[in-house]
Amino acid sequence: MALPIVGAAALIIGGTIQKHPLRIGAGMASLSLVGVLMVTAVLRPEVSREQTVKYIAADIKRNAPDGEIYVTSENEELSYYLGTAAPVIDPRRLGGSPERPGFLFAYQQDVRNLTPSLRDRTNLLEQWDRPGSAGPPALYRIEPDDLKAAAARAK
Repeated sequence: MALPIVGAAALIIGGTIQKHPLRIGAGMASLSLVGVLMVTAVLRPEVSREQTVKYIAADIKRNAPDGEIYVTSENEELSYYLGTAAPVIDPRRLGGSPERPGFLFAYQQDVRNLTPSLRDRTNLLEQWDRPGSAGPPALYRIEPDDLKAAAARAK
């Protein structure tokens, strides 16, 4: 990557010293082309890697190997990388029992929009640092309704 930059700089400097505008123009064009290629080849894949849920899905499989994974809105990419459907959460028909717990994958903004009864049943397991307007994504464990009620009665 350094050789094209040095070559473009040599064209620009040589054209400036010898007062050849075409060389200066060729050097500037080469330098801008190298810059565009560098952004496309180096920076863009890194941004895409940060925004994908591929690596999050691997963490979810590790943290919740036997649980049902729910989402707050349809997320086909997560379902693809999990290898199983991640249904949209319906508070009336939630899975999750002591034998097979339920888990919720949601962004911070989506959690604020959950019903209070459902929000009270969620416990944060893991949160990822990913850019986005909806806040960082996180994995929550959904406690069964009867367990929360029993705990409240025990107090």
